[in-house]
Amino acid sequence: EIFALGDELQASVRHPEGASPLRVAIGVTDSLPKILAHTILRPAYDSGPQVQVVCHEGRVTDLLGELAAFRLDLVIADEHAPSSSPVKAHHHLLGDSAVTWCAAPRLATRLKSRFPRSLEGAPVLLPPTGSPLRRLLDPWFVAIGVSPQVIAEYDDRALMKMAAADGLGALPLPAAATREATQRWGLRVLGRAGDCREQYYAITTERRVHHPAVLAITRAAHAVFSDRSRG
Repeated sequence: EIFALGDELQASVRHPEGASPLRVAIGVTDSLPKILAHTILRPAYDSGPQVQVVCHEGRVTDLLGELAAFRLDLVIADEHAPSSSPVKAHHHLLGDSAVTWCAAPRLATRLKSRFPRSLEGAPVLLPPTGSPLRRLLDPWFVAIGVSPQVIAEYDDRALMKMAAADGLGALPLPAAATREATQRWGLRVLGRAGDCREQYYAITTERRVHHPAVLAITRAAHAVFSDRSRG
């Protein structure tokens, strides 16, 4: 809190006529797709004049520690705060997205016709065991009776998309990020992972919940997800 007040004091010195920017510090979990994170954050820039967004990426436990110390105003995550976390956190559901499987054109041609049965023995790229998306997919594999060949596991979804574009394997993505995967990376859609849906949260403390930039993000989130999930 002392450091935050020091930052505000420095901003006041730099802008003596009261024109200091509205500063909002946001943590984004490293498992969140970058294009989706940017789309969620975009309304913050329109929340007032001279908005200054400070964005940090990291693991949810580390970001929650920063939130508890008031060094962050908001954490955007694809999971709840762990039950063991000492942070008094308040979760605001921003939206959810179906899970879509994609692959490079040659592999997509082979897997498309019998999807999802075609995933049996097929090369796939997955997030790590225990991650929010993996906790959705592992029971889905069991339910449909397929055992894919896991070529690699990635913490970084951007790197996973690069590997998929190189033809190393099929990968799961939130439907809200499919447009970027097809247009930027040249991937093709195979189909959806049944009823699997990723959920996204804005995590705040009571003290910071009224920040105008945070309110702009939470209020715009419904439209963000309803528009992008159609892609």
